[in-house]
Amino acid sequence: MFRLILMIQLFFIQSSFALDEKFEIKLRIAPDSIEESLSKLNLTKSNSIKEKIYVLDTKNLELRTQGIFLRLKINEKTKEIQTNIKVNGLNSETIDPRFHTYEGLKCETNLTPLKKTQSCAISETKNLDETALFNHFQTQFLNFYSKISVNIPELLVSKPFYGYEWEIKNFGELKKAKIELWEITPDKHFLEISYKVKSRPEADLKKGIDQLDSLGIPLDPNPASRLNSVEF
Repeated sequence: MFRLILMIQLFFIQSSFALDEKFEIKLRIAPDSIEESLSKLNLTKSNSIKEKIYVLDTKNLELRTQGIFLRLKINEKTKEIQTNIKVNGLNSETIDPRFHTYEGLKCETNLTPLKKTQSCAISETKNLDETALFNHFQTQFLNFYSKISVNIPELLVSKPFYGYEWEIKNFGELKKAKIELWEITPDKHFLEISYKVKSRPEADLKKGIDQLDSLGIPLDPNPASRLNSVEF
């Protein structure tokens, strides 16, 4: 049962022409094994992509309460910024059709043995010096699904924290995997390994678990939400 408490994410990438369905599996590493796991994977912060991350919300965290998250990621090297607005409870079938052709739209289904969650998000990467952080499509998306009126410049900005990303080109039987570490506070660190598959996600899920087992890397038996752990 310990092995089974993990997160599988099924991604649906929406283009203006057709629905391109892809799957991505995510495995959360046990928090007390993060440093040891990075060492076993031969990963160091010096060879990672380092990002400063912020989350935006109202004073009373009314967006988080609705399952809506606004996130900023700033690449420390290139100074590019990625903006992301995510709405929980949506999927590629239930999202309003007006958003189907929006560039940067991605819907996903998160599965664990205990629960199933779904969400859609619109992301954009741009230069840091551009005036508007969130584009017109993202703002429309936010205000369509938010139960309250949102003026983004008036939102609170979370305490910044750092994220680190790596890519492994040969993760056991799998072609490649992405490793992501979030250090939200000194006692809230999250390490995830994710990889995309085209079909049979259950079989490829086992491959990922077997690879971690072979390295002696344990999974988190009770993975918490990263975004809900962000402090303001």
